Amino acid sequence: MKPIGEILIEQGSVTKEQLELALEKQKKSNSGMRLGAVLIQMGIVTEADIVQALSTQFNLPYLPLKNVSLSGETCQLVPKELAYKYRFVPIEKMKEAITIASSDSVDEKAMQEIEQTVKLKIQMFLTTMNEIQMALRQCYGEEPAGKEARRETK
Repeated sequence: MKPIGEILIEQGSVTKEQLELALEKQKKSNSGMRLGAVLIQMGIVTEADIVQALSTQFNLPYLPLKNVSLSGETCQLVPKELAYKYRFVPIEKMKEAITIASSDSVDEKAMQEIEQTVKLKIQMFLTTMNEIQMALRQCYGEEPAGKEARRETK
């Protein structure tokens, strides 16, 4: 798998020098923050730039949600707690599959749990965390109290 920094350079989102500065800052911070978060914090890239690079890295299509209409019927296929736990939103139900969008690739264990719960195969797209948060609120309302997100920006 190609490193995210290399993909960002190929996309023209960062220069080699900017990447090196961000990697140095990431190393010095010792906070475990992901490279993409460091680059965003530095004002070098946007969240959409990072998601497009992740799309390339994980070979998953990028889907901006701003032009997607979420259906209450589709949202009801996925329990609110599960959607918030794994930070994904159901987009569309097809015959034997459901399209979901997430801001990060969902691990195998999570995919299995989602598939077992909805009893459908999953087709996954990537989008920005801001769009996921807005879509989750649109589908389900506020996050369940006392629940912490599975993923934090590292």
